Amino acid sequence: MPYERDPVSVLWDAAAAQLLARARSARGGWQGTRVADPSDRQRVMLMALGINPNARDLPSAVGGRARAGHGLNAKTRWVRGFTRAVWYHNDRRNGGPGLALELEVGRWKPAGVRVPSGYAVRLRVRRGGSAALRAVERKQASARIWTGEGEPGSRWSDPGLRDWA
Repeated sequence: MPYERDPVSVLWDAAAAQLLARARSARGGWQGTRVADPSDRQRVMLMALGINPNARDLPSAVGGRARAGHGLNAKTRWVRGFTRAVWYHNDRRNGGPGLALELEVGRWKPAGVRVPSGYAVRLRVRRGGSAALRAVERKQASARIWTGEGEPGSRWSDPGLRDWA
């Protein structure tokens, strides 16, 4: 199955790139944002594609989050799209810096004076290079996306489980 971007993540390109840029500038410090709830227009557009942005997050990684401590809980399909946009803009194959990132999704928060309702998300850049390689090598095979031979591992994302073509 050929690679195709998640249509929800495309909607988040500008916001994801901005958060990534702020996290890079923070040199290891956390940078946060609020992933605003989808507008009525966005909901209608995505529902026409068969995507419910308010649906529970079901990652397409084999095994999902079935085991405790494995994978990011993005809470909803909408927020999962945002996180995919962040990873996309970081990926070297897409012109990104290819940094070691730590991304967390918090709880839903109501609208404030200047902030829309939505989920709190924060991102920071972790040390990379040889330190990151050693960290990956310490991971158990069940927690890896790729094996040491470059084959899909236990946490590989199965394109057949995606809700977009």
